[in-house]
Amino acid sequence: DMAFLSIYINETYLKPGSIKEIRERFEEESSVQLRHFFNKKWETTISVLLKEEDTKCNLGRDRSALDYSVGVSNDWIPVGPSHKQRFLEYIGKADKDGSSCGSLIKYLKE
Repeated sequence: DMAFLSIYINETYLKPGSIKEIRERFEEESSVQLRHFFNKKWETTISVLLKEEDTKCNLGRDRSALDYSVGVSNDWIPVGPSHKQRFLEYIGKADKDGSSCGSLIKYLKE
């Protein structure tokens, strides 16, 4: 339902022409990169929460993003081999009020 999706997703991606173009590009290239996927409200909220998480980890101060343990906690676990592609998976609880970036994104995903 487009009305529901518009609560979270940038309206550009909800237009029939955009949906068709995204589908065609995905079929051709097997992947797509959607910049500014969330609408402004959610993009801002997620950005603020991400910066808070980075600050908690001292990322950019005395810790490098290349440090394999950056961001790892009881709620965030590393996934993927460190020599190829590493990312963190949030395994904590979902929270629509956004107590953390992970909890908010998990809420949106569910």
